[in-house]
Amino acid sequence: MTSPSDPDHIDKSADDSITEPSDLSKLPLSQLLRIDRTLIFSVLPIPFISIALERDERLGILVAAIAGLYVLFLTRKRARLRWLLLLFGTLFFGGAILGLITGSARIFFATDPIEDFVTSAFMFGSIFANRPLAGLLMEEMFPAVRGNIQSETKFLKQVTAVIGCVNLSTGIIRTALLLSSIPVEYFVLISRPIAFAGSGITVLLGLWLLRKRRMEG
Repeated sequence: MTSPSDPDHIDKSADDSITEPSDLSKLPLSQLLRIDRTLIFSVLPIPFISIALERDERLGILVAAIAGLYVLFLTRKRARLRWLLLLFGTLFFGGAILGLITGSARIFFATDPIEDFVTSAFMFGSIFANRPLAGLLMEEMFPAVRGNIQSETKFLKQVTAVIGCVNLSTGIIRTALLLSSIPVEYFVLISRPIAFAGSGITVLLGLWLLRKRRMEG
């Protein structure tokens, strides 16, 4: 969820097989819906973080921090993401350090809803700046659309507004969960999939609608 520092730049990471704009209406769904590997590696550690938290909260924070470092490594070459990676990385690892010092995983995981609220603010701000972030989010999730949707500003504003509302709702839900009596290891298992599913489904729906628009001409 980022704002492009160079809107004409096409990310050419090693995981991408498409570097030229393509006709979305003619791409096979198997190719169009190929998810960026970073998303997969962001989700996989969740059960291990929960297990580690159940054993010891500091251990759980360490596992989460190591997983975060690996995702940061995977995204290191994405020029358009650097400023947001720096912002969220500082928040994430700052929370990890504070959590390790205090021994409280809840302090560390408070960064989750904070990121939701910050992302929501960026989404709405990007609409007013006429640079809707939904387009970049689609490009980060689905490499096949990179460089192919910049002209859909009005449509992307609508999708961006929905994503902003989803993140705002997710932030409220995750704050309520964090402040409840639910064990922190269950908070991870519940809250993080909620966040991924909320934004992921919205972006997927937006991509499907965009493809439908292109097919109808």
